[in-house]
Amino acid sequence: MNQFITEKDGVKIIHHSGGWLGTITNYERIPEKQYSSIVFCNDTSLDIAKLVTELRKQVL
Repeated sequence: MNQFITEKDGVKIIHHSGGWLGTITNYERIPEKQYSSIVFCNDTSLDIAKLVTELRKQVL
């Protein structure tokens, strides 16, 4: 599994997403905030990137 590292607002985010046969997944970690999330979705019509962003905003 490949992981990607991006920086947003000066914070390093380690993440990976994908899907297969009607499912979508997203994994995200922010080590300096001690934050991790894993989202599994079986509705490919949903915008999972938006869901993950909203989840991060709610928790942090």
